[in-house]
Amino acid sequence: MTKITILKKIKCGEKGFKCFIKCDICRKTQWIPYSKIQRKGKNICSYECYIKSKTKIFCEICGGKFYSRHKGKLLCHKHYGQIQLYGKILKRTNFDKNEIIDKNNYYEMILYNTKNKEIARTIFNKNQLEKIKKYKWHLTSHGY
Repeated sequence: MTKITILKKIKCGEKGFKCFIKCDICRKTQWIPYSKIQRKGKNICSYECYIKSKTKIFCEICGGKFYSRHKGKLLCHKHYGQIQLYGKILKRTNFDKNEIIDKNNYYEMILYNTKNKEIARTIFNKNQLEKIKKYKWHLTSHGY
């Protein structure tokens, strides 16, 4: 079973190709050289994912570090706590990072209230992405 999916492959100079991949274990997307995929046998994106794939001890929901079992599922601390507190795994919490959507010439960020319902969207320039994604953004009752 392959553990990475090649989403896009582009020619990189005269020497080879670069691939945009998605790892099924850690769910990260990244650019890596095609030769690196060939050496790894198209199964992992990093050494950490290799260890997780061999030990099979990671959260079945997010791929995080294993904490405990619940009804046969391997869960991390976050998801185990959600089941204990709410009886289910939540789609989103107040601690999740802001969702940033790439538009053609700008980015759009979705803002949520304390009940994790979308309340607003904001836009910002592409050159500000690194500054903005460091922080958790929200909208107050005063509109700021």
